[in-house]
Amino acid sequence: MFQVLQSMARDAPSASVSEVQIHYKADPLPITPEETLACLPHNQALPPQRIVSILQRFVVKAGSSSVAAEAQNMLLVQKHTTIPVPAVYLVFSQGPWTYLVMQQISGQNADIAWPDLDAEDRAAVFSQLAGYVDQLRAIPPPQDLSPGPPGGGRCEGRYFSFYGAGPFKTADDLVAWMNYKLAAGSHPSSSLFVPDPTLVFTHQDIALRNLILESDVQSGRTRVWLIDWEQAAWLPPYFEGASAVTETGAQGWVPISWTEGMKEIFGVPDFTREWDLLERLRGVLSASPF
Repeated sequence: MFQVLQSMARDAPSASVSEVQIHYKADPLPITPEETLACLPHNQALPPQRIVSILQRFVVKAGSSSVAAEAQNMLLVQKHTTIPVPAVYLVFSQGPWTYLVMQQISGQNADIAWPDLDAEDRAAVFSQLAGYVDQLRAIPPPQDLSPGPPGGGRCEGRYFSFYGAGPFKTADDLVAWMNYKLAAGSHPSSSLFVPDPTLVFTHQDIALRNLILESDVQSGRTRVWLIDWEQAAWLPPYFEGASAVTETGAQGWVPISWTEGMKEIFGVPDFTREWDLLERLRGVLSASPF
C-alpha cells in the first residue's frame, strides 16, 4: 500500500519538498519516516547504498529503487522460510532516494570472526547455510514466474554486468542471452549453457561479509543471519553455488576453508561446468557490458 505524508524532515538533505512516499510499513510501526530522517547524519543521508545504524536498534539503507526490491525479497523469505533475516520495518522514498529501515542484529560479521572459529564452529555455519539454500529453493514460485527479482525487472549481480540485464520472460530467454554473450566473446559454441526451465529463488551473494554470527547464551549455539538481499532473484540453480564458490572478498581473496565448505554445500562437481561458464560470462561482460 502506498501512502503520501506531508511533513518536513528536519535533517533531510536540502529538501525543499518534504513529501514522503511509504512503500511498506510494519504493524505496529516502531519508527516513522520523519524520525528516521532526523536521526541520519547530514552527510550520510544521500549517498547510494550507504548503511547507517541509528538509535542502537535500527539499520537504515539508502539508495535507489533497488532498496525497495531488497525489502520485497526479505519479506518473501520471511514469509516462506525460517532463515534468520533482519525484520523489515519501513520502506519509504523522499526525492530521488529510497530508505529501508530494518532490524539491527547484535553479532559479529563472519568475515571478521572466521579466522578465530575452530573446525566445529565452521562446520556449524556450513550446516546452517546448507539448510538455508534448501529452504530458498523450496519457496513456491509464482504462476507467472520469470527470471529476475520478485515482481519482475532486470537481473542484477556479478553475472549481469554493472548495469544489469533483461528483463527476461522465460528461463530460455535468459539462457539465450547468456549464450549470445559468450559467443560474442569468442568462446567455442560447444561451451554454452543448456536450456533448462528450472528457476529457484537465489540469494546470489552468499559470502562471509553477508553473514552475521549471533551467539545464543542459553543454548551455546551460534545463529547465522543472512543479510544483503538486494541481488536475490529467481534464477537457474547453478547461480547460487557459482557466486558463493567464486567469491573473492573485499581484499581479493577468501579463506580456502570457506571455498571448500561452499563446494561441499553445492555438490561439486554437479554444476562445475556451469560455474566455469558463468565466470567466462563475467569476463566477457566486464570487457563489453552491452
